[in-house]
Amino acid sequence: MSARLFPLKVEECPLLPTEVRSTLVERFNLVADLLEFCRQIGGTPEPEKVERSGLELARLHSEMAREKYLVGFLGPFQAGKSRTFNSVLRTTAREQPAGVGQGFPTTAVVTRLRRSQDGKNTARLVFLTSRGYEAKRRFLLRRCGFDPDCKDDRKVLDEIHQALAAWDRSVRTWQDAAGNQQPVKRRDMEYLALMLNSYRVFKEYVAEQPTVQEVPFEERGQYLNHPPDPWHQQKPSLSPLLSHVELQFVTSVIPPTLEMVDLPGYDAHCSIDAFVTDEFLQTLQAAFIFCRATDFSAAVEMIVAKLKKLFGMDLDGRVWLVITRCDDINIYPEVKIENQQGSVFEQLGRFMDRLGLPRHQVLFVTNEPRELANRLRDPGFSSALEDALRQAESSWPNLREAWSALQEEGGVTQLRTLITDALPQRIGRAVTRRAEQTLTHLGRDLFNFARMLQEERLSADLPAELARWRNLLRKLALSIVDVDQIFTLSKDIHGTLMAAWERLEVSSDILDYVSRTEGNRGLREEFLSHADPLDRFLRERTVNEWLDKVYEIVLVPLRHHENTEGSLRIPGICEEGVVAYLERCREQDRELATWNDCIPSYSGNHPFEDLPNQSEPIFTGETYLDVFDRKHRVLARQISLALALHVHRRLIKLLEELTEYFRRLRERSDVGRDSALPEKWKKLEAVFTSW
Repeated sequence: MSARLFPLKVEECPLLPTEVRSTLVERFNLVADLLEFCRQIGGTPEPEKVERSGLELARLHSEMAREKYLVGFLGPFQAGKSRTFNSVLRTTAREQPAGVGQGFPTTAVVTRLRRSQDGKNTARLVFLTSRGYEAKRRFLLRRCGFDPDCKDDRKVLDEIHQALAAWDRSVRTWQDAAGNQQPVKRRDMEYLALMLNSYRVFKEYVAEQPTVQEVPFEERGQYLNHPPDPWHQQKPSLSPLLSHVELQFVTSVIPPTLEMVDLPGYDAHCSIDAFVTDEFLQTLQAAFIFCRATDFSAAVEMIVAKLKKLFGMDLDGRVWLVITRCDDINIYPEVKIENQQGSVFEQLGRFMDRLGLPRHQVLFVTNEPRELANRLRDPGFSSALEDALRQAESSWPNLREAWSALQEEGGVTQLRTLITDALPQRIGRAVTRRAEQTLTHLGRDLFNFARMLQEERLSADLPAELARWRNLLRKLALSIVDVDQIFTLSKDIHGTLMAAWERLEVSSDILDYVSRTEGNRGLREEFLSHADPLDRFLRERTVNEWLDKVYEIVLVPLRHHENTEGSLRIPGICEEGVVAYLERCREQDRELATWNDCIPSYSGNHPFEDLPNQSEPIFTGETYLDVFDRKHRVLARQISLALALHVHRRLIKLLEELTEYFRRLRERSDVGRDSALPEKWKKLEAVFTSW
C-alpha cells in the first residue's frame, strides 16, 4: 500500500509558474483527498487501481515540489559534453569540475553540480547502496557471460583474467533476453574486474543507506574519471562503487535553482557507462544531447528514444541537440546519413525530423573558436557555407541565427543563456502541462472508481442473475492469467513448436561443417533458412489453434453455466448471450493483423547481427541447436502470455460494460439510492469533469 500523501503548499513549489501555482496545488490536494476516500471505501487489500494512482500521484508530488531543476549533458563519448559543461561555467583549467577526454571515454561517474552557498568549492562522494551495487554487479556479470546469481568473486576474477589473456583467439558471448548470443565487450570485462577488486578493499562504503564522504575539491578527478588503460590492471579505487559525486561550485553564472549533471557517454565498446547514465535519466527535467558535427551517431537516436519514455512525447523546450566540433564541420560530407543527399544542414534537418525534435531545438558549439575563425577566412569554405545555409533555411527558418551564435564564445553564450534563463520557464511550463494532464485523468478516473466501489457495495440489491454472471466472469478473468494456467498452455505450445522443428531435420553434423567452412556468414544464412518457416508456422498456429485453446478455457465453464442457469441477454452488450459474445470476439481475433505487434518471432533479435564474418564462429552444431531450443521455450512462454492477456482484456471489457449497465439500471429505478456517494463528492463531480 502506498503511503498517504501530505498536502502540498504553494511555497513548496518554487519551479511552477506563479500564475498557475496556486490553482495546481489546489487541484493536487483535491485529487489526493479523493484518493484517500477511495482507500477508505476500497478496503484491504488496496485495489490495484488505487495503488497505481497513489504511485502516480506521489511521482507528481515530487515533481511539483522540486526545489531544483536537473539538466543533463548526454551523448556519445568524446562528443564534447564535459568540455562544454566547463565552458558554460567559465572555469579556469585548474577548477574545471568535469574531466575532459583525450580520445577515450573519460567520465565514469555521474557529476551533479550546484551553485555553492558558502563561497567554497566542495566535493561529496555518494556511494551505491547495497541494492544499487548488486544491480550493477548483476548487469556486468550478465554482459560478461557469467551467471548473474554467481556469488564467488574470486572465481569470476580468475575467469576474467583467463578470458582477457586469450581475447584475440576466441569470442566470448553473453545471452540476451531473447536467448540470442551477443559478443562480450572487452572493456566490460576489465571494468568488472576493477569493480570486484575495489569492492573487496572498500566494501565498508557500500551499505543499506547511501554512504556520503567529503573529499577535497582538488582531488575530484580521481573519482570522476575512468583510470588509464588497461582498467583491470589498475589499483582498487572508490570510483566503481560511487552512485554519483556532488559538487558545490563557486559561480555566479548559474542560478541556485539549477543543477547541472554531467553523465558518462554512450560508448560502443563499453556497456557500463550507458548503464550508469540510464539509471540516472529518470531524475532529469531537461537534457542537452551532444552530437559531433562529423558524426550523427546512432547513440543519439537511442538517447532520444529513452527521453521520450521519460517525458512522454512532450519534448518541447526540454530536449536540445547540441552539435559540437563545428570548427571541423564538413559542409558537403562524402559520408551521407542513410544515403541522403545535400549539405550537412539538410541532412541534420532530416535527422532532427526523424528524432521527433523541432529544428529550432538545435544549438551549434565549438570549443575551438579560433580554428573556426580561421576556416571562415577561407573564401572557398565561406562560399560553400553560405550556399548550404541558403539552401536549408527555407525549411529551417532560424538556422542562420543558430549558426551565427557561434560568434559568441563558440556558441557557449547561447547555450548558457538558454540553461540559466529560458530553460527554467520551459521546464515550469512542461511540469504544468504534465500536472494538468495527470490531475485531470486521475481526478476523473478516481471519481468514477469511487462511484464504482460504492456500486460494488450495492451489488446485493442488483438482480441475482446479473450478479451471478458478473461473479463468474471475474473468476474466469483471474483464472485465465493464473501462472499455472499459462505454464500449462506454454508446455502445450512448446511441444507443437518442437514437432515443427523436428520436421526441419536440422543436423548438428551439417551445422558443424557449415561453421568450419563458411564461418559466421554461413551460420547466419542457416539461421534465417530455419527461422523463416518456423515464423510462418507460428503465426498460422497462433490464430488457428492456440487462440482457440485459450478461449475454450473460459468458454467451457460459460457454456455449462448457460445450459444450467440460462443465458444472460442484455441489449447492446450480449444480446445473444455471453457465450455468443465471446465466440464473436474469437472470430474477430482470427485476423492476423490483430497480432502483428504481439506475436514474437524466431528471426527477431538476430544472434548473428553484430558478429563480423571473419571472426571465429561462436557456435558448434550442438550450441546452435541449444539456441533454437531456448527460443522454443521463450517463444512458447511469450505466446501463451500474450494470448492469455488478450482474452483477459476481452473479459474485463465485458465486465466494464456490465458494470455500466448496472449503473444505468439503478438510475432508472430506486435501487440503492440511499447509499450514494457522500454529498461532498457529489458536489465535486462537476469540478472533476470540467478539468
